[in-house]
Amino acid sequence: MELGELIAAAEDKYLSELYRYVKEIFADNPLPSHNEDHHLRVWNYVKDFLPELEKRGTRIDAHSLEELIIAVFFHDTGMSVNQEEDHGRESRRICKEYLALHSKPGDTFSDQMFDAIEKHDDKSYLIPNGLNVAKEINYLSVLNLCDDLDAFSYCGIYRYSEIYLLRGVSIEELGQQVISNASRRFGNFMMQCISFPGMIKIHTPRYDTLENFFRQYNAQLRKDPSGRSIDHGPVHIVKMFYRQILGGVNSVESLCSSAITEHTGMYEKTFFENLRKEWCSN
Repeated sequence: MELGELIAAAEDKYLSELYRYVKEIFADNPLPSHNEDHHLRVWNYVKDFLPELEKRGTRIDAHSLEELIIAVFFHDTGMSVNQEEDHGRESRRICKEYLALHSKPGDTFSDQMFDAIEKHDDKSYLIPNGLNVAKEINYLSVLNLCDDLDAFSYCGIYRYSEIYLLRGVSIEELGQQVISNASRRFGNFMMQCISFPGMIKIHTPRYDTLENFFRQYNAQLRKDPSGRSIDHGPVHIVKMFYRQILGGVNSVESLCSSAITEHTGMYEKTFFENLRKEWCSN
């Protein structure tokens, strides 16, 4: 079977089921930044990379695609109970529960799959090896990379803001922490994709969108470190995110719709139109 047929077969077997299962996991504890839509976007990024890997000699078969789609759809499920960086252990446990519940014995899946789920959020990138090992897909590197891509652009601006604010990062510290973390992700992307110029061309502007937003954010806060008097631009947008979090509104689409309707500022309207377009493009 050709790669496109293999991907279609893996999706026919798992995609709808996994999406629904992850949606149920987050139903009682909504977390838009890491819910089922995030997992679907990451899977879409994986699908973009697979043809590039195959062109360069990586062997991709039905079993590896099934393990990869499972790893993608469970990597952040642990965030439903633990929103810190070590949530991967909970994600691994939840995946094993799913496999047992659906009569899919855990011993038929590789340790590499479970390790990718558990260790995907190690952004030190100290674990060696590239996107393949001995011509086989390296699940952890591929998942890590494609997870990083969803941290860029407008989706990334929302996702970083939501999870960092929930973790207690202050308004004053937010921009610097985002830029520091995102720059490591982008550096890993550039290193892993040095031979993929098409991917670099696509995703570098997306990273620039994120970085430019938070550099402007930091510049605004240098004039008013509390942000209380700022009613426009990036700081205003993050304050809108914060109000949504405090108010328990958990739909990014509804946030975008209300922001576009209620706010007359062109910067805010353009920002939320772009966020809605990215968020809802699955």
